[in-house]
Amino acid sequence: LVLLKADQTEIDEQAVGEIERMISHGKKDHAAGQKYERKVIGKEQPHVAALKQCTGEAQYTDDIPAQKNELYGCLVLSTKPHARILSVDPAPAFDIPGVVDYVNHKDLPNPQANWWGAPCCDETFFAVDEVFTAGQPIGMILASSAKQAEAAARVVKVQYEELPAIFTIEEAIQNE
Repeated sequence: LVLLKADQTEIDEQAVGEIERMISHGKKDHAAGQKYERKVIGKEQPHVAALKQCTGEAQYTDDIPAQKNELYGCLVLSTKPHARILSVDPAPAFDIPGVVDYVNHKDLPNPQANWWGAPCCDETFFAVDEVFTAGQPIGMILASSAKQAEAAARVVKVQYEELPAIFTIEEAIQNE
């Protein structure tokens, strides 16, 4: 306070006193929605995991202890908004210690395993021959640590043939 020169500053004595109030509390009106209740809609349905989340007992991915021979994955992502994939060379990634493998759509059990998206599974997870957005997954590096996987994913060489990209709603309408 000496540095602020509080002794030379005018102080509002009414603002100095302690503010006292009761501890906050509340209650839920369980009868509020009864008028609108139907067979399912309008009824209280406690979330299955709510109690564990509120009490700190819920287990999240980061809470699971590391397993023996566990690997970390890092996606190799497209750097182009729309392009044909000419080649993918993961060889430089294997020069980084700890890198175990590179996987892409060819490593899946069948082509249908690469399709995902709700509700109609109309998107590919790993790009096949063409990318449609910057950041679209092309493959994944597997390594002994997350940092090794991330470093290796950055050195995978992807060659593209750039194609016209659509950036606006007007261009999307025009190109159907």
